[in-house]
Amino acid sequence: MTITQPELPPLQPSVAKPAPPAIPMKYLVFALIVIAALFVLQQAAAMFAKLHTAKTQALAAQSVPPPAPVAPLPVQNIAPTTPVATDVTASAPEQPESYERSYGSQLVLNGVTVTNGQKMALINNGIYQIGDEIMGKTIVNINLDGVELMDGDQKIILKTR
Repeated sequence: MTITQPELPPLQPSVAKPAPPAIPMKYLVFALIVIAALFVLQQAAAMFAKLHTAKTQALAAQSVPPPAPVAPLPVQNIAPTTPVATDVTASAPEQPESYERSYGSQLVLNGVTVTNGQKMALINNGIYQIGDEIMGKTIVNINLDGVELMDGDQKIILKTR
């Protein structure tokens, strides 16, 4: 048995493939300009976002103050009082009828307090400040010794104990 080799086609000299056509230089320059413009736009957008965020945070910090800690205010300088009868005859029109029945025409100083510079008096179980009116009398001064009221030209003093 004889082995024969198959016949191979004759070798042909290799021919170099032609180079692809060259890209014109104007297209390369245009592509580089577009890439550079996109990069500049991206950088500008990032910088604007940083400025906008900083400005927004600054405005937010100005318009909304941080919450203050909540703590009870201390009551200072409370002076005990005793009821002092006066010759008050007028009644306050804004007070309910039960008010008249409990105190009549009498002003009773229940207490005086001065807290953070704010002066308040507890008269007939109502809270009053300088300038307020009670039973036709105007409060002109509040201190730890008592309360001064004016009824026209007459001065009325309610004393603490």
